[in-house]
Amino acid sequence: MKKIKIKLYLQYIEPDDVNIMKKLLFFIFLAFVVVVWQAVSLYLAALEPKTAQEEVAIDTAKVEAGLQTINEVHSYYGKVAYQVILGITAENEKVVVWIPEDEGEIVIKKQNEGISKEQVITDLKAERNPKEIRSVKLGIEKNIPLWEVIYINENDRLTYYYSDFETGELLKRTTP
Repeated sequence: MKKIKIKLYLQYIEPDDVNIMKKLLFFIFLAFVVVVWQAVSLYLAALEPKTAQEEVAIDTAKVEAGLQTINEVHSYYGKVAYQVILGITAENEKVVVWIPEDEGEIVIKKQNEGISKEQVITDLKAERNPKEIRSVKLGIEKNIPLWEVIYINENDRLTYYYSDFETGELLKRTTP
């Protein structure tokens, strides 16, 4: 019974209608591909300046701090934007390098001169009891290396917690 209904339906479709539908579907697919291609191109173009800044910062860190291995690179945007680079020197020392994106002093510290990321998290949990920790990363303000922790507090509010890199002492806590 179904074959008969399909045959009856297909006999009413003219060959020109099928060609028009094929062309329409082809142009819709082509338009979709072009839109996706342009979106990816726009995204990559937007990332290009950041990638270039990271490459310059890595080269600077290799020269200034003698880094042989780069473990992590991230940006910190305080009053002044910095690239923060964690790596290992030829002497097998773990080092953190803060490089300003514009002008300013490059700060170099051994990782064992400060408290660890895990210690910052432990201290925060003991002091503040956060619901969720969103990020923990190194930063710098007024040439003072610090840890920036972004978390959700007990009132479901986003909170920024800054502690001194060397001592772990609370420098500032902000809830926007």
